[in-house]
Amino acid sequence: MVFLGLASIVFGVYTMIVLVSRVLLCDIDPGHDYVKRHALTGLACIWLTWDVSNYLWLRWIMEVVAVANAVSCHSMVIRGYGYTRVSLHDKVAIVTGANSGIGLETARQLAQQGAHVVFACRSQERAEAAIASVAKSVGSSAKLQFLQVDLADLKSVRAFAEAFRKTKLPLDILVNNAGVNFYQRDVTVDGHERVFGINHLGPFLLTNLLLPTLLKSPAPRIVNVGSCMMKFATSIPFNDLNAKKTNYGNGIYTYCWTKLANYVRLDLLHHSHL
Repeated sequence: MVFLGLASIVFGVYTMIVLVSRVLLCDIDPGHDYVKRHALTGLACIWLTWDVSNYLWLRWIMEVVAVANAVSCHSMVIRGYGYTRVSLHDKVAIVTGANSGIGLETARQLAQQGAHVVFACRSQERAEAAIASVAKSVGSSAKLQFLQVDLADLKSVRAFAEAFRKTKLPLDILVNNAGVNFYQRDVTVDGHERVFGINHLGPFLLTNLLLPTLLKSPAPRIVNVGSCMMKFATSIPFNDLNAKKTNYGNGIYTYCWTKLANYVRLDLLHHSHL
């Protein structure tokens, strides 16, 4: 009997630890209905276990609810969704910065689902190494190719868009993944502050140039890889986008607001094409 009560409390506490830790890490939104529902259920399991201690059947119900709630929370927050059953065999995707990190794993997942993946990278050598890695894990059916682009050079961005147009491939998915942070102010070949140029201007232009092709897809998708750091940007400094007037510091604020700018841009684009 004691085990029943302890188990309900343990599963309830586990649920709360998972939710609170992920909220503090900015991984999940505390205001989301899913979070609130699981948090309230977890707290109820902890609190009500003591009130129903004299009713065996109620304790069993609390036990089942606590376990189901914890498993559901774990599946959503810790494991996340699985997309292994989604077929992308007729889709074409472009992933910027696909040679490492999130970009590489994104390209790998897209390829595993059958998509034709274009590795949009600055370094041909690193891109080819990444393509070899993905091809090895996916198999001979993988459809992978490299097209060079340097997001710090708007001329290179235009050249990439033209090169992709010449392939005559359709485009269904654009993943703007590439991004940087510099600890000292630097500028692009076009004279723009480097973080602003790579994180926002380059993807902005690339998206605009590829948008006509994307809109021909029956279900186009544009993904801007973001960061919880955008929450620390109180505004976008439209009067000083190149950080000439303000103290650059370690560059972290520029990183934050460029991520916010990407979010705002994509939100506006989404609503303009609903």
